[in-house]
Amino acid sequence: MIDLIKKRLAIYNVSSPIEEENALKEIVQEIILFALWKADFFEMAAFQGGTSLRILHGLPRFSEDIDFILIEPDPKFSWQPYLERLIETCNEFGLNPEALDKKEMDKNVKSALIKDNSIANQLNLNFMNNQSSYKLKIKLEIDW
Repeated sequence: MIDLIKKRLAIYNVSSPIEEENALKEIVQEIILFALWKADFFEMAAFQGGTSLRILHGLPRFSEDIDFILIEPDPKFSWQPYLERLIETCNEFGLNPEALDKKEMDKNVKSALIKDNSIANQLNLNFMNNQSSYKLKIKLEIDW
């Protein structure tokens, strides 16, 4: 499936390393959304924020985070079961991410961080400058 990521990246027709990095992040964001859908996440949460405006409405902006809101408030919400499914789906696409549940129980926003360096081993991208230690990072946030 890494070939699918390569094809999607080619569509962006990037002209700088920053555009290339942002394009790759957008593609990985879409894979994450697909993984969350497969995990039935959207039965209990709604997609919101800047990334949703770009993906759902085509607005020409880049957003680092993927933001959600729970349909029904739940202070006991945990990212963990969804992150496990997310990792499985990313593996299907040839990615091998780390998924960290940022357990902030006293806050109304719960975060998770997805980090991946497997892309560096599979794609020849200008923005990485042959840095195999580079980790692509995408933050998930949910208001409960």
